[in-house]
Amino acid sequence: MEKQGRSYSLEQKLDTLYQFKHSGKSMRAFTKDFGIAFVTLKKWLGLEQLEDFKALEPSHEWKRYSQDTKNAAVHDRLVNGLSQLDIVKKYQISSTSVLRRWVNQYTNGKEIKATSKGQTTHMKQGRTTSYQERIEIAQYALAHEKDYHTTANHFNVWQITSLIRTSPETFNGSLLMMDF
Repeated sequence: MEKQGRSYSLEQKLDTLYQFKHSGKSMRAFTKDFGIAFVTLKKWLGLEQLEDFKALEPSHEWKRYSQDTKNAAVHDRLVNGLSQLDIVKKYQISSTSVLRRWVNQYTNGKEIKATSKGQTTHMKQGRTTSYQERIEIAQYALAHEKDYHTTANHFNVWQITSLIRTSPETFNGSLLMMDF
């Protein structure tokens, strides 16, 4: 049943739960034999226990969460020490990976915002840089162990990875002809 990164139908989930309950095996042994993740089976069991069969159905829509919900979930994880599965159940979050992404954003100092419908991202508009400035940007990035994020912020440019696409030994000015 190995389907990493893919969704299971409601029937597959219910069948898996039935097989587990009648297998007499531990969760670890069953998930290993059946080829699904331990946390996946644990989540399905929790949703079934709550009789939340709608949550077991595969979702093909983007689920929106308020900023308050995201912050409360992160707080429960980091401060209150609740498990990921408990938080996912409590706030009806679609998966533990969504929660982990919020926690990662928070711990990296990024603002956690409400999810917009279809969540779109807007790229920063680049600015024109001179040839000399591109050389300076590339040298700065190389001197700072290719820390592109810091370099981009330092020079107020959008993308600098194309400047350093080659190794420092083969770096040449031909890559500096791009706008940033």
